[in-house]
Amino acid sequence: MEKGMKQRKKKILKRSLIVSILTLLVAGVGYYSFQSEEKPTEKIEAAKKETTVETHGDFELTVKNSWDNTDKKSYAQLKWDGVPESAQSEYTLYQSVEGKKWGNPSSATENVTSDYSVKDVKAPDKPTVEASDGKLNKLDVRINAKDNGTNYGWYVEANTDTGSLASQTIEEEIISNTAGYFYRIVSDPNSTNFKEEIENKKDEHGQIPEGLLDEKVAPDYSSVVYSTDAKISIDKEADAEKHLQVIAVDRMSNVSEVETVAVADLLPPVEFEVERTADEAKLVEINLQPEMDQGMEVIFIRTPKNLALNPITLPTSWEQYQIINGATHNSIVYTMGNNNSSASIQQFLESLRFTIGNPVNQSGEIEVLFYKTLRNTVEVIKDNYLEYFSLITESGMGVNDSHYDPATGIFTYTQNLMWRQGGFYLKNRISFEDDFRLEGRANLGDKVGIPGPNGGADGIGFLLHPGSASALGQAGGSLGVGGIPNGFGFVLDSYYNQELTTYYYPDPAVFINKTHGGFVKNEGAYGAKNTYMGPDAPAKQIPDPQNNMFRDFVIEYKHATHTLSAKYDNDDNLAWEKDISGWLLAGVDSYAFSSQGSTGTYFNLQQFQLEKFKFSEVVEYTEESKGDISFSAAIPQKVSLKAYDDKGTPLPEGDIFEDQELRIGKAVTQPKEIEFYSFIEAREMNDVPRDKYYNVSNTYQEGKLIYSFRRADLHVRQVIQGPNDELVVPKEGYLTIQNQLHNDGSPVLDTNYQINTTVSSGKEVDNPGFTRVVLSTSHLMNDNDEVLLSAIIPEFYKYNGYRISDTLASHGIAPVLTDAKISLSRLGIYNQGERWITIYLEPNGTNDGKPQPYSWDYKKNDLGKIKTK
Repeated sequence: MEKGMKQRKKKILKRSLIVSILTLLVAGVGYYSFQSEEKPTEKIEAAKKETTVETHGDFELTVKNSWDNTDKKSYAQLKWDGVPESAQSEYTLYQSVEGKKWGNPSSATENVTSDYSVKDVKAPDKPTVEASDGKLNKLDVRINAKDNGTNYGWYVEANTDTGSLASQTIEEEIISNTAGYFYRIVSDPNSTNFKEEIENKKDEHGQIPEGLLDEKVAPDYSSVVYSTDAKISIDKEADAEKHLQVIAVDRMSNVSEVETVAVADLLPPVEFEVERTADEAKLVEINLQPEMDQGMEVIFIRTPKNLALNPITLPTSWEQYQIINGATHNSIVYTMGNNNSSASIQQFLESLRFTIGNPVNQSGEIEVLFYKTLRNTVEVIKDNYLEYFSLITESGMGVNDSHYDPATGIFTYTQNLMWRQGGFYLKNRISFEDDFRLEGRANLGDKVGIPGPNGGADGIGFLLHPGSASALGQAGGSLGVGGIPNGFGFVLDSYYNQELTTYYYPDPAVFINKTHGGFVKNEGAYGAKNTYMGPDAPAKQIPDPQNNMFRDFVIEYKHATHTLSAKYDNDDNLAWEKDISGWLLAGVDSYAFSSQGSTGTYFNLQQFQLEKFKFSEVVEYTEESKGDISFSAAIPQKVSLKAYDDKGTPLPEGDIFEDQELRIGKAVTQPKEIEFYSFIEAREMNDVPRDKYYNVSNTYQEGKLIYSFRRADLHVRQVIQGPNDELVVPKEGYLTIQNQLHNDGSPVLDTNYQINTTVSSGKEVDNPGFTRVVLSTSHLMNDNDEVLLSAIIPEFYKYNGYRISDTLASHGIAPVLTDAKISLSRLGIYNQGERWITIYLEPNGTNDGKPQPYSWDYKKNDLGKIKTK
């Protein structure tokens, strides 16, 4: 295909006055033969174009493909200018469809009309489907489809005093553009007819309501120029063996063919996980597919602001290319040179270590992007202008007028008003290891730059500099060039500035009240713009602004000779060429490019119409850059679970803090066993109950582990009443502790549980102290289960009973209860908390009242395990 076929092909058929008169004479029926004449046409291969402008003499017809979002239909806007003064008030417009017969004439009394007879009857292309971003369990897929339209042609005839005069013919593709997409993920792509299902969604008017689309891309306003990209997410694990099917639908409900792709074919060629230990992270489970070997030139590491990449040793021939300190992320970009094997990439990724700083519990991802090339040969034309240029939106000196019209390729710096500014900059950098050439036309306005009420200003400048692509020069007299150290460029200056400022030197005196053009070089620490007047390429006077006339402008660089050249108004006398070797910085092989214009007290409409800009693009990466291949994985976050009792009191043990070898999905240790406590439930920090099972995730998790107090906290003593002086008074009392289980109302003694313990003992008058006895009750499952305490009675003594209270109060001289065993229910233990118990004994008066030495065989009593305090 010949060069340039990507641009809109146009057909110009001359309609001279002679041809018109001859046709009328032969036909004898008005315009009938004119309508029937076959005209050849060329198929338009470009995508959407909003406007085509062709001129034939002074009679110029403009056609604009348009969309009426209210009535949901396509139409064409037509306007013609340069109509001969002798033309009468009525015009006839002729239309052809797909290069067939000229017909459907319509009349108009004004030089503007809308043709609502046009229709977009062609379906979009089959969608393209490609992996966008890979994640651990998710795959983002980008889909796009170019719409196709119906080719129409128009010309208009004006009746003059001497006959009919026809305009040139304009051909335009009428497209409604892609409305959106339907998609499905299926195991068997042939299970049902997907396209038929979508066709069946059409209503009685043959339209598919946009609300039914799975992914809508069309805007809710009247335009046919917008991005048709859409992104969908696929569950990698659940859908890995399935197929993705996508259909595109345009706004006239034309349905594309089905694109079917195996999900497995979309999986990214690089995968990894992030492992975290304390506040350090690393990449693990790194998997590189064969296509990564020798296929990439650039690797880009992007992390949240709270992560810092630890110092590393780069593989041989690798270099650090760029550091990006963004608003939310930090990034480091490396070039791999000729050492881009999978083994080198794997080794590099495995060596990465990241320190996690404050806030250490902030969620985030580590993303690795790959680019196949660092430099690309680019040709910018009006249709892809906004892919490569960004408009300057700042308003430092006044109102910002930056505006780009994709229909005409005209960028407007300033309106014809005071204190305006505007400009654009190249998103990436220009390689100075290759040639570049910018071609276009500049409009400096309609007023000469002289003081007074009709004075014009200021002009436009083109800047090249070694700084960041988004670094911009100063407006005003600096013309967007001054203010950037080591910058240089070219200016079309319509106003003489005689003052010396921080950002520009005075214009050469030879240009007082004269428009001039020439190279400029920024000087000093502040990069003050200085017009170059060297003998090899001095600045020159150029034509003054006149009637908003566009004049040709070319600026070109030749790497072989390091020469920068420019030419204005296609005039060999207005040409410049300079060896800029001395202006280029050592070690800098790419430069940023921008252009600005401004007005002040004096003003002009100032514009630049791009024809083409061909250069080698060196990517300057940003925080938002997307890779040819990318994969990201979440940073595992810690889990902190605090142990509390059921009254909300923190417990001294039982906390769980997980921060070692964390990976997404790792199970967290289950609640710990705590003596005298039973785990009840897990809760969120706001006390909302939740599942007790925690898995490491990408968010910091806090929670509560609730335990219930499961112990009998008893204070027990033994008191001897009516002691006999000749009978030994025991210094210790002995208790047997057992459990009686409720057993559904048929109590039974738990034969697997019995412990013995000692308590303090003494005469009643001595008021012996209490011994604390703590018993675990976590094994008791029913509130009616009981703890039984019974005294082991020494020889020559008998049991009198016991007294029990909920507080440390003076126990009376007589027992209150005389049960052989002291019974405490589990429910009573939990409800009452601590208990104080006094067991009463007295001599039994045996051996005819004669005392016998006190004896006790301690060896018969295995006291078991008991906690006393």
